[in-house]
Amino acid sequence: MNARTDPFGGLIRPRSTYILIFGAGTLTLLGVSVTLLRGLAGTGAFWLLLALLLLFGGLLLLLINPRFDRPLGHHLLLAVEVALVVAVYWLRPQPEDDVFVLFFLLSGVVTLVVPLRAALAWIVLFSATTLFNVGLMWGWPAAAGWISAAGGHLFFGLFGYLLKQTIDSSERTEKLYGELQAAHDQLQQFAAQSRQLAVAEERNRLAREMHDALGHRLTVAVVQLEGARRLIPQEPERAAGMVDEMRSQLKEGLGDLRRTLAALRHGEPAEAALPAAPLPEALEELVETFTRATQLPVDVRIAPDLPPLDEARRHALFRAVQEGLTNIQRHAAATRAWVAVDAAGEGVRLTVADDGRGLAGGAEGGGFGLAGLRERAARLGGRFEIGARPEGGTCLTLTLDLTAAEGAPDG
Repeated sequence: MNARTDPFGGLIRPRSTYILIFGAGTLTLLGVSVTLLRGLAGTGAFWLLLALLLLFGGLLLLLINPRFDRPLGHHLLLAVEVALVVAVYWLRPQPEDDVFVLFFLLSGVVTLVVPLRAALAWIVLFSATTLFNVGLMWGWPAAAGWISAAGGHLFFGLFGYLLKQTIDSSERTEKLYGELQAAHDQLQQFAAQSRQLAVAEERNRLAREMHDALGHRLTVAVVQLEGARRLIPQEPERAAGMVDEMRSQLKEGLGDLRRTLAALRHGEPAEAALPAAPLPEALEELVETFTRATQLPVDVRIAPDLPPLDEARRHALFRAVQEGLTNIQRHAAATRAWVAVDAAGEGVRLTVADDGRGLAGGAEGGGFGLAGLRERAARLGGRFEIGARPEGGTCLTLTLDLTAAEGAPDG
């Protein structure tokens, strides 16, 4: 708790409270002392009474000190204080109500330092001691004022108890405020980390989309360009056809880029960057374009009993075929390739294979494109694998469980 959260301006904070109690008790004790000592001026009892009152005040200060946290010590000090008040009663030659005030001070303090039941027992003792001493010293008729004294003891005891509850509540509030402030700071750190992670995830998503959207098209275009360059001297017409195909691929690549940027600009999912054709048609067109550009035969087999696919999984499968075909063209030196999509339990399994030269040492780790496929699979709760084909070549497998929830981190 700080000054801004304390409606009493800091007055109910423990340290301030004990200072106020000490100040009020000191003034009260000083007023009582002046009244009592004035009647004994010039006598030997004056100095004895002064010593008793000073000792009473010192022990009272020790009682209210929050650092003195010894339950048994509190009861011992209270017993000594009662004895001191009784001694003051017997040193005072005339009946004075001022002596009652010393027990009032103790009644207000006792509920601050001991449990409530024990405090009530002490207040009863204070009242009984007042009644007994007044009755013995000045006669039982004078003890009629005991009723008001007992009420005063209870009043001051109740005031001390309520003050103790306020102090405890203030300490709990201050502790909770500290914990809340620590939690707030921790949440701010988490928020900053979340923002950093979100930026990193978005950066990865953007890089992955740029790679997937353009990598395949540019690879095919490069193949066309290299072929056209070789054929220009002997077969200019065929070379011109390859240049046209390259231009078509570049135009498609620009279209992919525009769709990807539009989806990202409007906060739409990456799947929105793909044409809205059904998956079998999209894959057939993709493979047909690839075969026409590279002259590499690709067998496509798509099971007719595929379960319905959401856009995220359709997108992942399409990009996986793109990446697989691109890698075959760039690295495999293959003469044939196969693409298959089958139902697998409660999901689908995609296989892209070739009869090329297989994986080079350490190629299982793959480059950025394969890393992107692993991220997509993890995000969809799926599994991505790449390894050697038994008959020779490489086999890429992407398995997606349709019951898994989307949303795993993008790695």
